[in-house]
Amino acid sequence: MQYRLLALDLDGTLVTSHGGITEAAKQAVWSYIDAGGVVALASGRPTRGLWPAQDLRLAQKGGYLLSYNGGKIVNCKTGAAIYEKDIPQDLVPVIIRMIRDAGMEAISYQDQYVLLEHVDRLWFDREASVCRMEYKEVPDLAAYVTFPVVKLMACGAPEQILALEKQAQEAIGSRVDVFRSEDFYLEFVAKGIDKAATLEVLLKHLGLTRDSLAAFGDSYNDIPMIKYAGFGVAMANSIPEVLQAADAVTKSNDEDGVAHAIYRYLLDRPDC
Repeated sequence: MQYRLLALDLDGTLVTSHGGITEAAKQAVWSYIDAGGVVALASGRPTRGLWPAQDLRLAQKGGYLLSYNGGKIVNCKTGAAIYEKDIPQDLVPVIIRMIRDAGMEAISYQDQYVLLEHVDRLWFDREASVCRMEYKEVPDLAAYVTFPVVKLMACGAPEQILALEKQAQEAIGSRVDVFRSEDFYLEFVAKGIDKAATLEVLLKHLGLTRDSLAAFGDSYNDIPMIKYAGFGVAMANSIPEVLQAADAVTKSNDEDGVAHAIYRYLLDRPDC
């Protein structure tokens, strides 16, 4: 098998617009694992929000979770974290206040909770439902978050996100990475963290090279891993930048694009 590790983005890639994983996608992933491949779910979601791992039975079959856009790697079978990189603690309140001053809602995570100050002020309310977590309102997020965090996020209108992205990169870009995962989400992680950088860590852990990596994605935060992988696949519903970066384009996430690409490009079974 040429591509021994498969990195799958979730939203817009493995997960459909209706919020689930099709039976065809499950069967394709299991066929890939049965053929000797290793699957890693690579997402901006918090670790607890990676429920597709349960649907794919990765705790039994094996695999890895790359959560927080690559800030953490977890072994699905053992539940052990093999890598984690937190935001510098002194920057956490700075980032939260920067988001607040820009008129947007700041989001963090703790256990099963999505933390924020005002649920009713979210420009786009989907984080808790998509991740199957609960919102927890706190009066002052900057004062509340005294524990290590891998990711912080701003939620706002696209024009607000673009403005804050520029401001944050100029102000603190030397110490954290700032990027859009969606038009309405701006993410903050430790410097040097993205899906490609963390996949490099996982490849070394597995004793593999980047030539043996295939990566499927659709959005801004997938571009690094699409470019880094030995074989990068864009979903038909991808943003233009992902389509341009990919080696191949498969069907959309609502047309079993993941299953189609696994069979065609990884298992050499184009008729499936």
